Amino acid sequence: MMAEDDRSRSGEIAALRLGHDLGLTVIDTAKMYGEGEAETAAGFEALAAAGKIRRRGVGNFDVEDLEELGEETDLTRCAANQALYDPTRRGIEFDLMPFRQRIGAPLMACSPIGQGRLPHAPRSI
Repeated sequence: MMAEDDRSRSGEIAALRLGHDLGLTVIDTAKMYGEGEAETAAGFEALAAAGKIRRRGVGNFDVEDLEELGEETDLTRCAANQALYDPTRRGIEFDLMPFRQRIGAPLMACSPIGQGRLPHAPRSI
C-alpha cells in the first residue's frame, strides 16, 4: 500500500510529465517540497537527463533533508532551497545558511517580510 506522501510525490512527477505531454517543450524550474525522498529525487534527475526540466529546486529542506538528498543527487545542481526566513524567524542562520554556503548552493527566503507580523509595522490605510 502506498503512503499518502508517496502518492503526493508521485503526483508531482506525474504533473511534470503531464506538462510536457501538453506541449511544453521544457519546464524551466521544478521544485519539490518536504523531506528528501529518494524516489522523487530520482524522478527529477530522470526528467532533467531527458531534457524535460532545466533546473531542480527544493523547498523547506533542512540540513538533514539536504544531506539525504545529497546521497541521491548532486546538490550543486539544485537551483535553490526556498526556506522560511524573516526578521522574526532566523533559525536558518545557524545551520542551513552555513551548510548551503559550504556546498555552494543558493538559498532563497520565503516570507522575507514576515507575512505582516513584523513588530511595529505600520498598518495599511
